[in-house]
Formats: sequence, C-alpha cells, structure tokens
Amino acid sequence: METKEEKSRNPELGSHTLAIVFTDIVGFTALLATHGDLMLVETLREFSRDVERLATSYNGRCIKFVGDTFLAVFEDVANVLPFAATLTRSHRNKRPQANWRRSR
Repeated sequence: METKEEKSRNPELGSHTLAIVFTDIVGFTALLATHGDLMLVETLREFSRDVERLATSYNGRCIKFVGDTFLAVFEDVANVLPFAATLTRSHRNKRPQANWRRSR
C-alpha cells in the first residue's frame, strides 16, 4: 500500500496547476452587529448561491465555506480573475434592506 507522499509523487498521475480562491464579504461582522441575524442568513444564502453559480460557470467548484468565507478551486487559472471580477461586481452595490431589524 502506498503512502500519501508516494501517491503524490506518482508520475503516472501527472501534475497540474490549480488556482485556489478565498472569498469573503468585506465588513460582514460589522454589518451583522448593526443588522442582526436576518441579514446574516439572507446575505449568506445569496452570496453562497452566487459563489457556487459563478464558480461553476467559470469551470471551478466551491469546496468549502466557513461563515462568510468560501474556498473555490479552478483547474484553469485563466478563469480566476473573470470569476472574481464578476463576483465583486455583482455584490459591490448590494446593501442591507432598511426594513431588516436585529433579531433578539
């Protein structure tokens, strides 16, 4: 049985480059403090859908998320910048709705 290290050096498997992207909602903790749990849930749902949809459309995949941070991988590094630019543009002007109130 091969160890992980031996498998990683197996020339039959070849090697390739992966691009790893971390996304994060800037100022999310501060927004949570001022807008509360409802904003947290809806914003994370929307952001998660967008990250997954856009990663897939740029031939990547979202493999992990923690809080408002997502980890995506792309086999073609040329797809990373268009993915990031599109995600940034799609969320740049989104603001919490005025009628959202802090949950108690």
